[in-house]
Amino acid sequence: MTSSLEHQLILRELKCPVCMGYMTPPITQCSTGHNVCSSCRPRLDHCPTCRNQLQWIRNLSLENLAAAINYPCVNKMVGCSESFTLHTIKDHEGQCPYRNHTCPYRKISKEDCFWAGPLPELKTHVQEMHNSPGDHVELDGPFKTVLRNISETSSFRQTIFTLNEIFYIIWEVRDDIFYCVSFHIGPKKNSSKFKYRFRVSKRRGGESISYSLKTSSFMDDVEEIIKGGDCVAIHYRSVEKFIKNGVLPFEIYIFPNDVTNSVEKRREM
Repeated sequence: MTSSLEHQLILRELKCPVCMGYMTPPITQCSTGHNVCSSCRPRLDHCPTCRNQLQWIRNLSLENLAAAINYPCVNKMVGCSESFTLHTIKDHEGQCPYRNHTCPYRKISKEDCFWAGPLPELKTHVQEMHNSPGDHVELDGPFKTVLRNISETSSFRQTIFTLNEIFYIIWEVRDDIFYCVSFHIGPKKNSSKFKYRFRVSKRRGGESISYSLKTSSFMDDVEEIIKGGDCVAIHYRSVEKFIKNGVLPFEIYIFPNDVTNSVEKRREM
């Protein structure tokens, strides 16, 4: 295992002199031993360090070192402190909270919002720019509310701040099916740490419909979630039984995935 100093020295050797990014295999060197990354190499005829003509000579020793260390995330300068192996760094960088992410109101609901930024800044953006009634709400426990003017072509969305996390909820009716999906806004690996419960009920007769599912990641494809059945999906004719004057009362509850069954049952009572 390399020491911190050795690790930094290897990373310094792995910096491309052209783009200043970290080199990954294949790493090409000139006849004098200067290296250049595979992205910059096709654009170069001469070594940027010594001006000798570049050849297609692989630096296998440096490539072996590259495979043995952890690379810092490309978003290190804007706050990410994580590092990963050569084979996992790209997956992380595609999901990194500190890269520029599209606003969920645009990404998921196709609204005209052109904000893009790191996830730690998303809450401020939502509070300042999506501040119409019903756009967002802060919760601490189950939340009872209503969907108004619901019909066979309705769609609704809302951001929920709870558990020190951000969730984006959509409700929509399509092809006679009522759907509800809860998206966790954060690292993809964290979405499975939470569940959401959607419940509609009648005061008279005691009828109710309740779903409890794991939250999806906002990086997932909405259509794949719906087609795969990984969300609330109720026939609209069943939902109509709970609608009165175009209003659907319901309860939404987001909770940690490790909540025991007994606690969850007490919440339902």
